[in-house]
Amino acid sequence: MKRGDATMVATVLLIVAAIIVGVLVATFSRETEKKVEGKIIDMGNVVECEDIGIGLVIDTTSDTPSIKIKNTGTLGIDKIYLRGYNDVGGTNTIEMTFDEVEDKLKPNVESNPIDPAFIANFGEKIEFIPVIITEENKEIGCERKIVTWKNE
Repeated sequence: MKRGDATMVATVLLIVAAIIVGVLVATFSRETEKKVEGKIIDMGNVVECEDIGIGLVIDTTSDTPSIKIKNTGTLGIDKIYLRGYNDVGGTNTIEMTFDEVEDKLKPNVESNPIDPAFIANFGEKIEFIPVIITEENKEIGCERKIVTWKNE
């Protein structure tokens, strides 16, 4: 083998190695970018839930308590899921939406009273789970903002 041929082979091998390394770095960058982008979206959802706050306004002067939900946060609430627990261990979940005109429970506003029949059927404990809807119509349940009412 001639000396000039070895130099040519080495140059070709170096160029091929550089191309392979470049492709690996580019692929890794794209995959990392997708992962980071997904985390940013999830983080944004958490930030939105931080602006959510609900409180309960309870009137126990009648036989069946009257419960209203008050938005104590700074962001409108699209829905609330009510999860009730009865005395024998059963559960039931209903979706509570708001007035079609308003479409959301705005900050510092109270909802209409919750159906007393629901409270009577699930009188042991009721969880109130606030839900916001993103621009992509994805529902986000703000689990850290759940409020619980116990019938004592």
